[in-house]
Amino acid sequence: MKFKNSLGVALLAGALLSAGPVQAQDKGTVGVSMPTKSSARWISDGDSMVKSLAAKGYKADLQYADDDIPNQLAQVENMITKKVKVLVIAAIDGTTLSNALQKAADAGVKVIAYDRLIKGSKNVDYYATFDNFQVGVLQASSIVDKLGLKQGKGPFNIELFGGSPDDNNAFFFYDGAMSVLKPYIDSGKLVVRSKQMGMDKVGTLRWDGAVAQARMDNLLSAFYGNARVDAVLSPYDGLSIGILSSLKGVGYGTPKQPIPVVSGQDAEVASVKSMLRGEQSSTVFKDTRELAKVTVNMIDEMLSGKKVDINDTKTYNNGVKVVPSYGGSDTLAAQITQGAPVDVFAAASTATMGTVTKAGDGVGTPQVFAKNELEIAVSPSNPDHIASLADVTKSGVKLALCAATVPCGAAATKAFAAAKLTPHPVTLEQDVASVLTKVELGEVDAGMVYQTDVKSAGSKVLGVNFTEAASAINTYPIVVLKTGKNPTAAQAFVNYVVSRAGQQILQTAGFEQP
Repeated sequence: MKFKNSLGVALLAGALLSAGPVQAQDKGTVGVSMPTKSSARWISDGDSMVKSLAAKGYKADLQYADDDIPNQLAQVENMITKKVKVLVIAAIDGTTLSNALQKAADAGVKVIAYDRLIKGSKNVDYYATFDNFQVGVLQASSIVDKLGLKQGKGPFNIELFGGSPDDNNAFFFYDGAMSVLKPYIDSGKLVVRSKQMGMDKVGTLRWDGAVAQARMDNLLSAFYGNARVDAVLSPYDGLSIGILSSLKGVGYGTPKQPIPVVSGQDAEVASVKSMLRGEQSSTVFKDTRELAKVTVNMIDEMLSGKKVDINDTKTYNNGVKVVPSYGGSDTLAAQITQGAPVDVFAAASTATMGTVTKAGDGVGTPQVFAKNELEIAVSPSNPDHIASLADVTKSGVKLALCAATVPCGAAATKAFAAAKLTPHPVTLEQDVASVLTKVELGEVDAGMVYQTDVKSAGSKVLGVNFTEAASAINTYPIVVLKTGKNPTAAQAFVNYVVSRAGQQILQTAGFEQP
């Protein structure tokens, strides 16, 4: 996890502040309010929160509200009465909790909005979430790929579904998807026969599959009497199943009338089975275990009096304040290209910077201000005697890597290729912080991280250098952005970063000279 400063700087090269070691003693109780058990996803979130809290020495008061707003309010107020240390809330309706959160603030209870942004309250301290814009991008990309739009095929008919309008994430999913689909709609390669576009028209209250099914019934009846629907954008598996039921009800799913391309999210069991039957086309899996760990790290840092590890202080405005949150470097690049008001962008790789510069959002040419090299992080005692890159590929060694789409994963891929080795990771993480945490908690035997991460972790891990790291050195570019409101201060900051004084600070943190 990384930080943005007051200038809106995405300092992805910043030194990692790792959470403290696992504690066995009881450090207090954390209240966890989840919206419903009707979705397997939320059950998994709750279980992951309980396990991650226990690993840090906290008890969990986990309650589900059965998608009933008054029930959730009562549960939250009861947790406050019981004097929980922190409240973690995945809101049913992010606009209904202001009074309860004021009570929390009066009682000195900190609040973390979990995955769903809580709106209209100044008493939301932090927000832990996935890259929801990118989820939408992935959903739409699956439709583009299945239809062959990049190969010039089309036109095709498509209908659009959104999530619940009272859930802030629904707008990010939709906007991410439309960033991919709209050019094809504008060119006529995709046709929305109903002309229903925008969250005010396509939203599905409470993410209700029955509501989605009823709307799909109406769309088919009104606009597809003599036409075929070729694709349906669905942001959630629960909606996808309802949509598919509607489609099959009017004859789709036969050799003469194949099922349209239907997207989804959360990899719920019903949808995975549907995919195996050749019905639902895709789903986006989000590892809720990792979101839980990020959230618990925030909790532990708050209660330990440490600076909470965040990297986004610009994106998530809840109508009263911008809520500090966490996201990966590729997330930030996507947010910048969508108009986030950031003054300076510093990336952990030239590829990530390329996302911003190719969109024309940079002022001038980015400057490389630092370099970073991979190290293998292991537990301090190194019980597996890992001494080389080859050692982490041995049978029985549990290895954590970053996903190849983020800088730390791309660098690891290069290193293994240089060594002509094939890794067998047990997990692929969305950022280097998650890899390091898995090593610290003993969940894996080794993790590929940067040398700066090893240095910042201190005695909690041991760093192992390896020869092939030289073939995968990450360079860190920085650039002033056109979207910023402080161009003079932004340029001054960049000048300081590349100055001798700035370089000394970076080298103290373990970075190499550019």
